[in-house]
Amino acid sequence: MRFDASMSNAPQDAPAIEVRGLRKTYSGGTVALDGLDLTVPRGGVHGLLGPNGSGKSTTLRTLVGLLRAESGTIRILGHDVPAALDRVIDRVGLIIEEPRFFPTMSAHTNLALLAQAIGAPASRVTSSLEQVGLGRHGQITARALSLGMKQRLAIA
Repeated sequence: MRFDASMSNAPQDAPAIEVRGLRKTYSGGTVALDGLDLTVPRGGVHGLLGPNGSGKSTTLRTLVGLLRAESGTIRILGHDVPAALDRVIDRVGLIIEEPRFFPTMSAHTNLALLAQAIGAPASRVTSSLEQVGLGRHGQITARALSLGMKQRLAIA
């Protein structure tokens, strides 16, 4: 998960992520999160480690509003989520699982198609590839990219 805190109007000392007492239960009674507390300071790099089924993906999906928790609070860049998700979501980048692209198209073409789909200017494609370290790999097909390169393409 990547945050662009530079555009935030929240206090600069607010953590990137602050979670208190988060609980998520799936149908059938499976408890995925039970009182999760987590603080990630701005500029920090953190990883979620744990075995399959320990709640890592559930945590990330809940942070960005793809799932709703039964209880607890979430703040991203000083804003309550999900209530103010629209104020921060454009500053959050998240990849859950493996990103998918058109395998026979180049990294540049895949990104250009995505840019067109969301109304982003085509001029940002090359600079976005450069920003994630894929500038010289833009003409490689998605099939030939390593998993790490695919993840960087997804961030771009």
